[in-house]
Amino acid sequence: MLIRIGKVTTAQSAGVGWATVTTVWGGGSRSSFTAYVGLDSHPVVLQDVDCGQ
Repeated sequence: MLIRIGKVTTAQSAGVGWATVTTVWGGGSRSSFTAYVGLDSHPVVLQDVDCGQ
């Protein structure tokens, strides 16, 4: 399995950042989702995932 993280975008005023995450499986199957993280936590904490279904 391969995991790719796309360009990261941040909204400092909202304290959130997000990026598209793409997984590629052994047979070539791909899946993408958007991961949202809180910028004010240390370490950074995953807050939400949008699978776009």
